[in-house]
Amino acid sequence: MRSGAKTPRRSSATGQGFALPWMIGVVLLFHQFFKRMPRELAEAAALDGAGTWHTFTRVMLPAASLLSLLPLALAFLLGQRYLMRWRVSPASGV
Repeated sequence: MRSGAKTPRRSSATGQGFALPWMIGVVLLFHQFFKRMPRELAEAAALDGAGTWHTFTRVMLPAASLLSLLPLALAFLLGQRYLMRWRVSPASGV
């Protein structure tokens, strides 16, 4: 590499600039999911003697277990896409 040559800039679409909107989207996704859950589930748990934390961890969170896989799968797929683009880009010098 020549001493005066500039190194190519990588895309900032992933990384810190992408993390905050991603986290906000995940929080909104979970918020909408829990907002649409029937209140009767929480009321039934309260009648059984469960507190707030117990209701959340034993009733609400297991219902959202499949929903929690969606952000993980999307993050994995987007990360693979970014890595593949970085590995095969002609500017990487490989």
